[in-house]
Amino acid sequence: MARFFHWEVREIAFYPYGGCTKFKTRVNTPLKEEFWVLIMGPFFQVVFAFFMMQILSRTVDQQAFLQYHYGILIFNLLPIYPLDGGKLCHLLWERFVPYKKSFSYVFTMSFFFLVGLSILLISNHQVNYLVILVLLWLKLFQEVRKSGYYYQRFLMERYLEQLNFPRHKLINEENGMFRDCRHLFYQKGHYLTERQVLKRKFRGL
Repeated sequence: MARFFHWEVREIAFYPYGGCTKFKTRVNTPLKEEFWVLIMGPFFQVVFAFFMMQILSRTVDQQAFLQYHYGILIFNLLPIYPLDGGKLCHLLWERFVPYKKSFSYVFTMSFFFLVGLSILLISNHQVNYLVILVLLWLKLFQEVRKSGYYYQRFLMERYLEQLNFPRHKLINEENGMFRDCRHLFYQKGHYLTERQVLKRKFRGL
């Protein structure tokens, strides 16, 4: 699906909680493209499991495989960033709230769910669960630190490139910009284009 949308793969990383493909794309990539690329991971895991079930004999191996399959699938779809479930929730927030605010929403949601998951897994006293929890906390805090960088890229791309979006919004300030929209600003009794506002920001004009 990434190749279909002409996304460039930057790296494929493997963690104890699963693999992660990182792409070299714009922050302002259309939401529908990111949705289809993101959803293909869980979808093909289900397809892979179906074919594996036809290959495995109906023994304890099949039962063990299903247990691992559903465990990984459900875990990956938890609303915790940067798991796929957290990224899907972030896309939903980006559709309905400004881009900058969407980060605070998804990080707050991820924090509370990760606290609950930590309480649940720590009680099992298993080292592998502790390793996964530590990595998830580290990744979440890493993404929180990088959110400011993402926001600056979001603005810079719009300033440097001619991007077209199907939706248009009238807003008052830069922080109110949506990811999948073109904006018209109303400031101090005047209407300004998005280009004019960003030019003033990056050139000091």
